[in-house]
Amino acid sequence: MAVGAFVLTVILGIGGTAASALWQQSATAAMTVAAAGSWAGPAFTLSCADPSKKSVELTVAPSTTLSSNQLPATLSVSAVNSSASYSDWQITAPNTSGKITLTTGHPLVSSQSTGLIDIEVTVTYKDNSSASVLRSIRKGNGNSEVTCS
Repeated sequence: MAVGAFVLTVILGIGGTAASALWQQSATAAMTVAAAGSWAGPAFTLSCADPSKKSVELTVAPSTTLSSNQLPATLSVSAVNSSASYSDWQITAPNTSGKITLTTGHPLVSSQSTGLIDIEVTVTYKDNSSASVLRSIRKGNGNSEVTCS
């Protein structure tokens, strides 16, 4: 509308000052933005050891120093094999050792068929952020052994 008024005053040749004033009109607006959701938490490493072939020991360790509000609240462990059989298990903190021992009789392992099993460990921190790591183990020898892969 301001452009139309400007063009009209220029065409009619009247009100040059008024036309300039119309052209220079401006407005300001304020906007508030809020964000919500899950943010990625601090990264962690997941090492694997299989000292006896009857169990694997997964060790969760933070990659950086954690602040007090980033301490782990829960540790979720999921397993899936090549045939997409899925199972999960959750540990509620405090699990101060950061160690997860999976034996051939553990529900995450025993419910899976022989072969490669992908283990996903998800740490949910006190600030509600989370991070996940995927690690593979192998179930073999007639379901009597479990080893790191």
